[in-house]
Amino acid sequence: MDIIITAPHSGCIRGSQGRMCDLRAEYAATRIGEYMQKRLPTAHISVAYSDVVRADIDLNRAPARYTKWRQQILESIDASVAVDRKVLVLDIHSFPDTSKSFGYMEDGTVPSVVLLDFPGIRSNYEPPPFVRVLEASLANDIIVTSLLSGADAFLWEFNENPMRSTNQVIDTVAESMQTYALRISIET
Repeated sequence: MDIIITAPHSGCIRGSQGRMCDLRAEYAATRIGEYMQKRLPTAHISVAYSDVVRADIDLNRAPARYTKWRQQILESIDASVAVDRKVLVLDIHSFPDTSKSFGYMEDGTVPSVVLLDFPGIRSNYEPPPFVRVLEASLANDIIVTSLLSGADAFLWEFNENPMRSTNQVIDTVAESMQTYALRISIET
């Protein structure tokens, strides 16, 4: 099993232009990678952090498909699929606590974690109960190209407020992905 964790907006610049990156994505990606590596010692787990800032190019959009960063991810997927290894891609993002992009939970609060998923793509994954699940769009080209290349892929958005997206919350998402990875690794 190969697990590729991407953080395409982890390259940050802060200044007068305001928010130019996903402020909690790198932290969440690192924590998930470390959590899964400890519990899945036979899995090959890699974390790909952005090598550019989002203002220069949005690495999860189609125009970035032929960048070195994206090509390395795709080559890793292709190499694993070619030798019949299961591949799981976790594309990690974050959003401001004030964001209304993902709506509100039933209790009226901003979500701590959002899973953007395609309906009907998988029937054997149940996210943790605190996760808001919304329909993904084809705009995230990392997910699209991963799925087309034979990988399984999830797009995760973590709240940038560490009081909402706590270590326990991130670990619970990692644990759910670990369980899912084990399940798909034994399926034929």
